Amino acid sequence: MITEHAGKLDPSEVSKSIEQMQSLKLHPRDDAANQTVLKWAERVYKELAQLEGCGEWMTAGRERSF
Repeated sequence: MITEHAGKLDPSEVSKSIEQMQSLKLHPRDDAANQTVLKWAERVYKELAQLEGCGEWMTAGRERSF
C-alpha cells in the first residue's frame, strides 16, 4: 500500500487495508475452486479426445466393404 499519500488514514485503517489486499496476492490458478474446475475441464478434454479417436476408428470401419 502506498502510505506516502495516506495522510488521512490512521494506522489501524492502514493495517485494515493491507489485510483486505492480502487476498489479491493469491494467483487465481492457486485458488481451490479454480483448481477444481481446471481438473474437471482437463478430464473432460481427455475423454472427448478419446471419443473423437474412437469415432474416427468406427467411421473408418463403416467405410470398408466386407
